[in-house]
Amino acid sequence: RHLPTPFGGVKASGIGRDGGDWSFEFYMEQKHIGFALGQHKIPRLGA
Repeated sequence: RHLPTPFGGVKASGIGRDGGDWSFEFYMEQKHIGFALGQHKIPRLGA
């Protein structure tokens, strides 16, 4: 099957759609990350 295209039913089948944008939003969760920019002196471990 062509993976970006959704498949599945939405009425009596009970499984809903899978594939495409529907499954991406269903299976993924938002995660916030942060990182430092610039010159920071961080000691090396084990040195």
